[in-house]
Amino acid sequence: MRLRTLPLLVLLPALAACESARFQDRDIKAEGLAPGTMWDICENAARSVTGTELDPVGTDRGLKRMRTKWRTRAQPFRQGYRLRAEVVLLPEGEPPERWTVRYHVERQVNKDIAQAFQPEEDDWGGTTQDEQLEQRLGYLIELGIAQAKGERTPRGVGPGRSDPIEEQRKR
Repeated sequence: MRLRTLPLLVLLPALAACESARFQDRDIKAEGLAPGTMWDICENAARSVTGTELDPVGTDRGLKRMRTKWRTRAQPFRQGYRLRAEVVLLPEGEPPERWTVRYHVERQVNKDIAQAFQPEEDDWGGTTQDEQLEQRLGYLIELGIAQAKGERTPRGVGPGRSDPIEEQRKR
């Protein structure tokens, strides 16, 4: 009996890693903030971007992983969509004063246009990333970090963007 369950136990970590491996996560580095402060910053940013609360099934404060509930947008006669954000806090050092914030926003479309307002779980597919909302999530996290540290709030800072005020000063 034990020999039969051993291969399954070996495969479980690999199967769990498959879900996050299909997304290209974005990273933000931060330092000088307590774990509770970092959690609050990321939670507020994720809730703001998706407009939903944290999903208790996909959230574990001890593992520093949070996932929001699905935000569903029904669109009759077209494909509706739903989205959710996932954020993982990776501490660096003991006590953790340096952080890597890893995040992505997942988007799925409703494949069954006839069931636009009451889709089944099997009706959702076409999982992609929502890059525009990921940029907004990154900006809100960076903004929260700057405010918590008492620094000047970043403008236009985020993946692929620069601060327009700093650009003017360099000229």
